[in-house]
Amino acid sequence: MRKIKHAICLLLAAVLCLSLLPVTGAGAEETMEERQQAIVATAFAFFDKGQSVQYDGNAVNNVRRTLGGHTRSTFERGPEYATPKETVYSVCSDFCYQTYFSALGYRLGGNQGSCWTAALADASHISSTAKSLIYRYSFSTHQLESMPADKVEEYGQPAGETDEEKNAAAITKLLELAQPGDLITTLASSGGHSVVYVGDVKGDGNGYLMHCYGVGIGESTGIDTIEVPAPKPADLEDEKYKTYSDANGGSIRLTAAYNFLNGSANGGTGSSKDNRTLITLLRPLNVISQSKYPISPAARTRMAYPRLAIDRTTDQSRFNAAQTGDALNLYIKLKNNSDAAYTLPVKEKIPAGAVLRSASDDAAVAGDTIVWSGVTLEAGGEKTLTVSYRISAIRGQFVTFEGGTVGEIPSNSISVPVGGAHLRDADVLKLADIANGTYDAILAGATDATLGQVVYEDVLGITGVAFPALDAVPTGLMTVVTKTAHSGGGTVDVLTFKDAVAPEDAFLERITVPHFFGGRDFWVIVSGKRVLDTKAMYMEPGDVIVRLDSGLAPTACRTLVCIGYDQFLQLNETTGAPEIVDHRELVRSHRSGLFYALRPTLAYADLYPAPAMEQTMSLNLNDVVVINYYLADAQNTFTANSRVLVDGERIAPVREGDNWYLPLRESTAKEMARQSTVQLVAEDTEGVSHYGSSHTVSVRGYAETMLAGTDWSAPGSARLGRVMISMLDYGAEAQKYFGYQTEDLANKNLTAADREHMTVYTPENLGAYLTDGRTTDDPEELYYASSCVLGSSQALRFYLQLPESRQDREALSFRVNYRNYNGQPRTAVKRFAELAESNASGIYYFEVAGMAAADVQTEVTLTVEKAGVTVAKIKDSIASYCARVHALHEEARDLADALLVYGLSAQEHFYRPMPESGENEMPLY
Repeated sequence: MRKIKHAICLLLAAVLCLSLLPVTGAGAEETMEERQQAIVATAFAFFDKGQSVQYDGNAVNNVRRTLGGHTRSTFERGPEYATPKETVYSVCSDFCYQTYFSALGYRLGGNQGSCWTAALADASHISSTAKSLIYRYSFSTHQLESMPADKVEEYGQPAGETDEEKNAAAITKLLELAQPGDLITTLASSGGHSVVYVGDVKGDGNGYLMHCYGVGIGESTGIDTIEVPAPKPADLEDEKYKTYSDANGGSIRLTAAYNFLNGSANGGTGSSKDNRTLITLLRPLNVISQSKYPISPAARTRMAYPRLAIDRTTDQSRFNAAQTGDALNLYIKLKNNSDAAYTLPVKEKIPAGAVLRSASDDAAVAGDTIVWSGVTLEAGGEKTLTVSYRISAIRGQFVTFEGGTVGEIPSNSISVPVGGAHLRDADVLKLADIANGTYDAILAGATDATLGQVVYEDVLGITGVAFPALDAVPTGLMTVVTKTAHSGGGTVDVLTFKDAVAPEDAFLERITVPHFFGGRDFWVIVSGKRVLDTKAMYMEPGDVIVRLDSGLAPTACRTLVCIGYDQFLQLNETTGAPEIVDHRELVRSHRSGLFYALRPTLAYADLYPAPAMEQTMSLNLNDVVVINYYLADAQNTFTANSRVLVDGERIAPVREGDNWYLPLRESTAKEMARQSTVQLVAEDTEGVSHYGSSHTVSVRGYAETMLAGTDWSAPGSARLGRVMISMLDYGAEAQKYFGYQTEDLANKNLTAADREHMTVYTPENLGAYLTDGRTTDDPEELYYASSCVLGSSQALRFYLQLPESRQDREALSFRVNYRNYNGQPRTAVKRFAELAESNASGIYYFEVAGMAAADVQTEVTLTVEKAGVTVAKIKDSIASYCARVHALHEEARDLADALLVYGLSAQEHFYRPMPESGENEMPLY
């Protein structure tokens, strides 16, 4: 074995194995060594993903070639997008492309959608040949070809008498010139190969290269490399080559450069029998402007934390669906493949549609971001950070995890669809029985256009599922886009969702399996992540795949129905009889034309409808403003596992006789217009969940419903109507004062006719009610002020001056007492330690919580005592507080007036006078 030594290779070995070159800050001048380090570190990032990066095999290439599309999956995503759940497929020249794009944002091939070894070898598309083409050797003639004259003279002809000697000399010269980050291409009559030269990364004096070389899917066998480790080529099992090739479980290999270029690992024997005709050494870094293509932040992180592998996954997949209220875990697995320990920061964004439940140790939450300021990874060690969420998004929406970082490496985007339950077990068994011919008679009359409908209605007995016309593209939902093929000529057609979906197709959008739609260039849709079988595709029983084959008439289609995890029902193209096929027919869906998949369980709430239940609501205006939800269940339809989804949160109702009761949501004054989404999920005795229709509720909605049924001629009904109007006015003023969603005021729907009924109390005729009745008996001036809290529960606060200099404050006791609007006594006692401290130094307050709206005029007495002796006595009320605000604070005047009117209206409604004397009762006096 020849050892190729040069300074830059040894330097890079030290960089990767021991310590780091100084990393230049963003915007500063970058050295060639740093840019080379960025390329090598990025190449290793792909290598370290192992099995998650697979070779794009011949079957896929042939499929795409016959379609006139490109055969290289240049997807322009960082190595972090390769995970056990999102396998990335690559080939040799595409690996070169991905490495340069991830490190520098530079597109080898001039922004083409594919990168070919032959195109790399001629170097014409990279830039100036004189600068980027470093060395070219032709084995067939043993001379330099197509080189600038000055380069030919400088490098001369390879030395040696025999072919073997000349070949060895030429490769030796090439490796003496090679620097980390260079590209080497080899062309032969049967094809070619592209590699990234990474230098002496093992510190053993040998130059190494990295390349994507492996075995992909065999369409005839149906074996995909996502299911089994990619085997090494048989010739690499030869004893003399075992020592220099490391596949790391995937398709990216690290190989000793001299042995690879001069040996049989690339199809030759190192003699004239070698069919290789041309070897080219390229240095794209010579022509890549660092001002236009600086080292990416992600590459700088890979340089600072070498050999870092990141797998970021969730419980769910992009083809599967979670349910509202489900727990959803996100896993960030970090592995340090280097020989040195390091500590790095990690950030994770909390996605819309999910509520954070918990995060692994050492996590801090700042707004919508979870931060681990320093995660330590020992040499060769790994650590998994876990974040647990609760899904609050509703059916048909997505929860998208994105925006996080590990160092400066952006996280891969993961979209989890929110849908309904899977088909129940009994129906899955019915689908499986289709393969036994059980339903042949039912299916005999089906056509491709009606197959899905027949299966659901006549086999499963599920009605109400609206399928689109399965003989054409659903034009109200999707549109066909014709794209120019990246290579090979011609065009390809793909499906894409329209920006605005027609209303009649909204249901279809919700039941279309996420990401499973497209056309002949399927890789445009799935961003280079190839998935070819049902296990990888997560097809579920009951899924309906529709394709419009390219050779069919515009109004013809083929339909497959998934009846098991590797079985599909279709109609024979010739006889029309039902037949069972495996996932290879699914693969053909990708290449035969336009296709999409439907999953009714994603969106149909009434696939297994909840039992018809009488659903009613009430509003509690006593001590807490809260909407109460009632479900009549005299037939005991519910089991104990039934629940109600409130804004996505699963809440178990409480059984009360023949009803289920649930307090939905407390509302502060400013939140009366805020809506909550409510959905009943009834679980039957077989454990199947039945989803009721979701609907929205709010305090405003309840109030407007009550107003619509108000009989203004009936005193009791009129009193309630006035409470509803004044409550909405109060809520609107709170919104305006606190600046909360002022574009949607609580009273926006009240009319002039409604206001004509407010004849008892209005802000304009409050008159005597705006009286400050506060009294104080406070010789030591303990009392400071009062305030009113406008939460879901109203509260009156008494503020007291109790600085540290008052040495007896620990000996004081504080007692409040009052009678509520119905005459019931209320008393509470606290010690000094139980008072709440305000923001002002030495100021504490006693909060009188739980005061109902109708307690507006209730006089509350605060008594301060020491050793049984009264030190201070203050009397105040919410009405007195409102009077002071009205007189002294113009900016809060409207809110105080609205609060007072609301309280007086509630008092009028709820107050019940003493009963009149009965026959045997003493007279009142």
